[in-house]
Amino acid sequence: MNHILKENVAIIFPENGLDDKLKQAELQNRKLVVKLGFDPTAPDLHLGHAVVLKKAQAVPGPWPPYRCYHR
Repeated sequence: MNHILKENVAIIFPENGLDDKLKQAELQNRKLVVKLGFDPTAPDLHLGHAVVLKKAQAVPGPWPPYRCYHR
């Protein structure tokens, strides 16, 4: 799955951050948790926000691979 997440990505910071997080989740036998926050009703929302959602769609497994929460 690591190659899927890194495909078409220009920068990962820190450089080995994704690898470390994936290894840590695997060692602890848990899912990797990724949090993304933006307000879908905000006036400054643009198509660039869809890039992250499109990347999430590439993750294998049951669809959708994420849960939506609202506070």
